[in-house]
Amino acid sequence: VSERYLAAVTRSLAFSTGIAAFLALLLGILLASRITKPLANLARATRTVMSGKSFVPLSGNGDDEIAALSRSFNEMTAEVRRLDAAKKQVIADSAHELRTPVTLIRGMVEGMIDGVYPVDGATLKSVHEETLRLSRLIDTLRELEVIESGELRLEKVTVSLHEMTENAMTLFAPSADRKSISLVLEE
Repeated sequence: VSERYLAAVTRSLAFSTGIAAFLALLLGILLASRITKPLANLARATRTVMSGKSFVPLSGNGDDEIAALSRSFNEMTAEVRRLDAAKKQVIADSAHELRTPVTLIRGMVEGMIDGVYPVDGATLKSVHEETLRLSRLIDTLRELEVIESGELRLEKVTVSLHEMTENAMTLFAPSADRKSISLVLEE
């Protein structure tokens, strides 16, 4: 009787141990998938952002560390997109701003070659002013690079509106003369 009792207890313990091990394994798999699935989604989202493809925001529901990480990742991605759009806008604006003085310089030089504009001090001064403007625009692009690298130094500079107006008048005087427009600067 005691041997049968011991055998029954042993079988019951083995069966209980097997069921407990199976339940522990099942619970471990469920918990692991609950942790690894959001991490796998985060890794996939990271690869998507790195490849430049359209990004679908991660679910940041919950109060755990993975949800907080997902929310931070979404915020970082939104900021990267915002900065990328701003950078593209700066490049487009820069191209436009550089085109203007180059076009004016080219037109004035071609006009001097064709004899439309006189090759005198005033015309050469206008061309020189535009080359200076072009140089300032290029310097501004360089400053944007410095800003992006985090090495910006700000410097206040006094600007003379009178001098700027005189420069603009000198630049546009030949065009105004051809159209019988009188440019006058009053102080």
